[in-house]
Order: sequence, then structure tokens, then C-alpha cells
Amino acid sequence: MAWNRVCQIHAHTAATPTAIQTWKQIPPMRRAVLTWIYLPISLNDEIIAFGPTIAARIRSMLTRFTLLFRLRLAGDVIVGPYQPSQHGPNGNAFFALTNQPISTLVYGWPEPQNKYISTIGAVLNETPRPDQDDSLPSPQLKKPNLGFPYYSFASLRNVIRVLVYDNPDTGFCRGILLHYNNGAERALGQCRIGVDPARIYDMPTIYTNEREWKKEDS
Repeated sequence: MAWNRVCQIHAHTAATPTAIQTWKQIPPMRRAVLTWIYLPISLNDEIIAFGPTIAARIRSMLTRFTLLFRLRLAGDVIVGPYQPSQHGPNGNAFFALTNQPISTLVYGWPEPQNKYISTIGAVLNETPRPDQDDSLPSPQLKKPNLGFPYYSFASLRNVIRVLVYDNPDTGFCRGILLHYNNGAERALGQCRIGVDPARIYDMPTIYTNEREWKKEDS
């Protein structure tokens, strides 16, 4: 995403495990301000609900998205930035969720004159009932204390593996990918799979200020 808009979407598959070729399609000037968002969906997990903020749906903000993906194992994952125009008076946002299992995610390829993806949707496994109220609150999406951040959050309980992705130019951590004992995965920050070098830590229990995950001594 750049300037709160979706530039490209890449599906990580066995044939295309990294997004480097998709990244190269983005103009260099836009890459400089690009926020790389990775939504991990493990083989054991599935999307059970999906939708944008209600304000985005009502106002037809075609290129500015803040989306919620509800995964069976990983829980709620928010993709996109905090946008004041899509929040209520108390700073919280509400999402219009499908509430049916998702079989396929679809999106419109960015047109040359637009340069951003303007349509994101889903194919449902079931047909929603006309009388169903599918607008569900998301208590996690609250007004931040500083700036206009992109949301990422994850529990540190029951983590069995951690992948730390470092910026190769600075050596600082750019993203963290967490694997849980129930098969779920969650990403923090920018996890540039197959692009940035990754450090792997199995069965971590302590995180130190020395930037190392360590296994607790028994």
C-alpha cells in the first residue's frame, strides 16, 4: 500500500512464493513510500468472514481500503491504515463482514489511468440471507495515540516459531512472522517473504533487548 491505497496484490503460491516480480511492477517513486503488508493464511486455516469498514462501503471510497479478515484459527486480521474519515466519534471503526466462508478473493487489476486497485471482493461458499445483519464491530480497531499507522497485532502466547525479517540495508527488524501451536500464523510489521533475510527461532519463550529470541532455561 502507498498513500493509503492498494498498489498491487500478490498471492503466495508454490509457483510464485515471493512477491518480488509483483513489487517490480510498481513504479520506483511509489516503492519508496510503499508499505508491504503480508497476510499469512496457513494450510490449516481459512477465511470465514471478510469486509471493509462500513464507512468505506457507504461512501464508496474506491481506492482507500481498511479491511478485516476473520480467520478460523488466527482470528481477526486488519489490513490497511487508520483513517479518521472511516471511524466514529469515539475513534472506533465497524466492519461490514460477509459472515459466510470465503472460497475465493477477487480484485480488479489497476488500470493505467488509476494506478491503484479500486475493487476488492470475495466469492462466498454460501448465499447470505437478505435479513441477515452482517455489520459486526471490531474492538481492536481503535483510534491510535500517534499518527496514522498501519495495523498489526498478535498474541505472544503459544508461539512455536518466529521468523524475524531484517532490513538488509540497516540490519534493523522490519517484520516478524509468528507461528502458533494451533497451526495459525500472524504477521507484525513488513514481512517481505523471500526478499529480506530472515532469522528463525524455534520454541521461543523470551524476547530480549539484544534482538534475540531465546529458549527459556529449564
